[in-house]
Amino acid sequence: MACRSLQAFHSPPSPASRRLLGRKTQTCPARIQRHHEVGNVLPVEDGPADRRSAKTKRKATSDKSLQGEVKRMKRKSPEPHAQLAEEVQAGAASPNSNTAPFCSVLPNRTLSRAEFQARYLQMQPLGEGGFGSVFAGFRIADYLPVALKHISREKVICTPKLLNGKLYQFPLEVELLLQAGAGAGPSGSSAAVTLLDWFYMEQQLILVMERPFPSIDLHHYLAAQGGFVDENQAKLLMRQLVDAAIEIHTKGVFHRDLKPRNILMDIRSQLPCVRLIDFGCGSTLHEGFYTEYSGTFYYTPPEWFRFRRCSAGPTTVWQLGVVLFEMLFSYRPFKTESQIIHSHLVFGDEVSQECQHFLSQCLAKSPECRPTLEQLRLHPWLR
Repeated sequence: MACRSLQAFHSPPSPASRRLLGRKTQTCPARIQRHHEVGNVLPVEDGPADRRSAKTKRKATSDKSLQGEVKRMKRKSPEPHAQLAEEVQAGAASPNSNTAPFCSVLPNRTLSRAEFQARYLQMQPLGEGGFGSVFAGFRIADYLPVALKHISREKVICTPKLLNGKLYQFPLEVELLLQAGAGAGPSGSSAAVTLLDWFYMEQQLILVMERPFPSIDLHHYLAAQGGFVDENQAKLLMRQLVDAAIEIHTKGVFHRDLKPRNILMDIRSQLPCVRLIDFGCGSTLHEGFYTEYSGTFYYTPPEWFRFRRCSAGPTTVWQLGVVLFEMLFSYRPFKTESQIIHSHLVFGDEVSQECQHFLSQCLAKSPECRPTLEQLRLHPWLR
């Protein structure tokens, strides 16, 4: 239930089973062979994304550097803190800015290991990556299935938050999950998985989230289906994904890392229900451009590589297009930076003209040429 470094599809299917007829590519062979690490984008096979900027990485290299930040902030005059609090309340402070270099321990948010074990039964791992690990588990009080995400404290990104008149460095992923689930009814009624609890234990941040049972992420769901699904099923899933993206954007959340491993398939009913997981690469939604990027290389839009900036709506639409392509053809459409920027897809007759048009719009190279999520929802193919 997180960005996991499990085995991914490394190669396209054989020519006999491949349903994409061709791709016109304008690339330099030398550049195709070279992966690029740009910003926080990982040039590796669908692994966990590094959620920290270079500056944050340097500041988190040791406990000593964190202690230095504490002393530095204590020496500051109260006026900057008051101004920052006003910015937080007004939504002006950036959650990934350097105003939040470390996380303060909030009152009543620390558990000992014994207290944790009295509340939760932790079982087999669900995923593991550079950020930490996710485990299946149960809440002992009512034996509710949960997912327990452990994040090393040095890798936690924080955002300034005013609570009870005091300014704290609040875990950003917690804030995004709370926003994404705001206004929803019981667990399972929001597009994002529900955050049930969170706390610090020793040197880790632990998130307790709902775990629909049975469920499987889209990556493994596709593998179980032979690598791809037919167009009708892809349409049903994409309709849910567009609705889910609209919902979290309406609540002020930009996921930034939509991919099959971060899409949970709730298979308790005959029709799988799509849920979004792992908001560790996310950010609060705002108009205009993002000049810092966290996500997975293969799902990064071309404007990031060209201009080192992107915006929320067009980025989300691009990522949905890549996910749809994978659902239909069992492999990713682009594998290098040059292909992401320059390659244009040519489809055969294995998918309908309306589906081809939908894909072409999502994967338009210019962000201005992509539809909005609301326009995408009205596309004839999804009706």
